[in-house]
Amino acid sequence: MNKKALICVVMGGVISVVSACGGGIKQSLVCDGTEDHWAEVGYKTALKGKSVRTFDTFKAACGSTLGKPQQTAFVKGYTKGIFEFCTFNNGYELGLESIEKPTSCPLEIRAEFDKGYLRGAAVLRERLAKLHRQQDDNENRLRGGGMDESVRSPNSPEH
Repeated sequence: MNKKALICVVMGGVISVVSACGGGIKQSLVCDGTEDHWAEVGYKTALKGKSVRTFDTFKAACGSTLGKPQQTAFVKGYTKGIFEFCTFNNGYELGLESIEKPTSCPLEIRAEFDKGYLRGAAVLRERLAKLHRQQDDNENRLRGGGMDESVRSPNSPEH
């Protein structure tokens, strides 16, 4: 599927769910902001891995000052941001940092993000396992008669 068609599919999905239940996000709101403002809010929401449904939270806070033009601008910005967020590299970083995997990536572009997340989480597990092995080795050395001969001071009584 070419990128233009994929954008249309994702935008269609985003528009269909934007009126569903809201998700929490903290941003300072300018309820009567321009369409450019709302496009930027949508973009930043996506880059944080938040749901497109966040617009409902904004709408609840702002009331009737938010209409279809602001929602359309929000979705446009969100769509741009979600393509930047849902990448292998971003998934890898989140997995490596043991950050809960967001569910905001649309199915059409989720696969690479998920692969990256799983790989990052696997690398983290490997690093933690190595640290635990090293810690166990150090504890075993200390319990088994103290420090290794190679690290004892030349002035220690056993020399």
